[in-house]
Amino acid sequence: QWKKLRDIITDVSFEVLGERGRKKRTEHLSRDTKNLLKERGEIKKKPSTAENRAKYSRINGLVRQNCKRDDNAWAVRIAEELEDAAKQGQQRDVWQKIK
Repeated sequence: QWKKLRDIITDVSFEVLGERGRKKRTEHLSRDTKNLLKERGEIKKKPSTAENRAKYSRINGLVRQNCKRDDNAWAVRIAEELEDAAKQGQQRDVWQKIK
């Protein structure tokens, strides 16, 4: 009985409220990093040989470096946007960006 009640409440709430929208994600990885990720995935699918393992480890190191660089650049960009909004007295924008 509990499951029926739960299903009824869930169905009615979806009808009335609709589905919850997803939070928009920001893309902060560069095109080069995305290409390296694809290349790393292709190498991972290949049979495990000494040559493929060496390629994978080399590209994996590059992926880590690029991801770290892109993450740091993204954090700096967000911090600058927060500072600019705070200087202009736009506290609402500051709190929305922090969320």
